[in-house]
Amino acid sequence: MPDCWTHYLHGTRALRELRFDFNNEEEAGLFVLGIIGPNVFYYVPDNPEYLMLGNKLHSQKCGKYLRTFIKELFKTQRAYIYGLICHHTLDRLTHPYIISQVGSGSKHYEFEKAIDAEMVKRVLRKPISEVSFADKIPHEVPPELNELYFHVAYEFFKIDNISFSEAVEDTRAFIQNEEKGGGFLSIFGRLLRRFSGETKYGGYEGMDVLNLNKRSWFHPTTGWESRNTFLDLFEQAVEDSKKLIGNSLKYSMPPDVPDLSFMTNLPCVDY
Repeated sequence: MPDCWTHYLHGTRALRELRFDFNNEEEAGLFVLGIIGPNVFYYVPDNPEYLMLGNKLHSQKCGKYLRTFIKELFKTQRAYIYGLICHHTLDRLTHPYIISQVGSGSKHYEFEKAIDAEMVKRVLRKPISEVSFADKIPHEVPPELNELYFHVAYEFFKIDNISFSEAVEDTRAFIQNEEKGGGFLSIFGRLLRRFSGETKYGGYEGMDVLNLNKRSWFHPTTGWESRNTFLDLFEQAVEDSKKLIGNSLKYSMPPDVPDLSFMTNLPCVDY
């Protein structure tokens, strides 16, 4: 999945082009939580159940997950729902490209960070080192979100004792640590990478991570060929998110999200 800044740039642009704004900072913070989506479960250290939940929410019962949240939260936490829709849309449209380039292993996160840096430079016209995402993550999480994620984790996947608010706190702490350089251990790690020949973002810094040269790439599941750039996929995601949220705003109705995997943009295998 794209990293936090790319999700933020996508979501805020979709709302801006719809000429929609939230009523207060609390709603804006909830939207940020939504655009991070289930990624918060990847930042909890030393607890494989959180990692498992993050993986399952991205690839199994995706439509059921989204519809459950829309049904339970649309009237009271609409900002979170609109953010979650943006997360789903950008993920499902760009993830096949990312996986086609680096797979789903250890290189995945570094590639996404390199994309994040390029998108921030293009859109905000600043190096990513000069902006902070951690400051955008709210400190208060509505109890309804905690309760619903606890329920969904167990009812859908039999994963127990999940705390969404703790995952959010760990996410903020991880991002803050990254933005500050990570202290001594991070410095030591960077030295090791330098001596081993590995550079920033796993060696992807300065490479054509956005596929601006329009090289062929292949959908990892179907084998479909594409020459789309990451920017093409980003633009499509903006339009799709605008359509989903725009119809919801126009008719004052819950959004009608497609039952597609966050990972493949194909129907989920619900097992």
